[in-house]
Amino acid sequence: KKYRYSYEPDNITMPAFEKNSLFLDIETTGFSRTSTFLTIIGLAWMEEGKIIIEQWLNETGRQEEPLLLIELERFLKTTPALPQLIHYNGTTFDLPYLKAKYEQYHLPCSLSECTSFDLYHMAKKFRHFRAGARQYFRQSRTRFSARRRQRQTLDLWMPRSRAMVGMSLSWK
Repeated sequence: KKYRYSYEPDNITMPAFEKNSLFLDIETTGFSRTSTFLTIIGLAWMEEGKIIIEQWLNETGRQEEPLLLIELERFLKTTPALPQLIHYNGTTFDLPYLKAKYEQYHLPCSLSECTSFDLYHMAKKFRHFRAGARQYFRQSRTRFSARRRQRQTLDLWMPRSRAMVGMSLSWK
């Protein structure tokens, strides 16, 4: 079963969709490549100024699994040039899982010919910021509360002081 959605891109999503980029994600019934099933293949790409999202659903288990793989291969072959695959942890899980499934069913696979960009491996470089960010936000929340109290006090005081002193003060 195939589901297709299209969206108008906004300023946030538009830069993520470079020409010839294909976002790829899969869902499975488990981690083993030999004893689990591929349940969903999800794709997203830019076409004629719109973001297209397709999800291919395996409703029956093993019987439809090769059909999803054949559909993915057909999709890759019909693009003008093999796309750059963008995925999250696809280098470690999604791509090896798909390649193993192609082998299991003796199907041709062009995934190895595609260039690949793994968002997880890029984000992993910044994981040490997580604890630091949590601590920073705790401290900044305290600082923000103190600043808000200061500003509330000054907002009450400033108009009165301007009137009393006859000068123009501004709070920013």
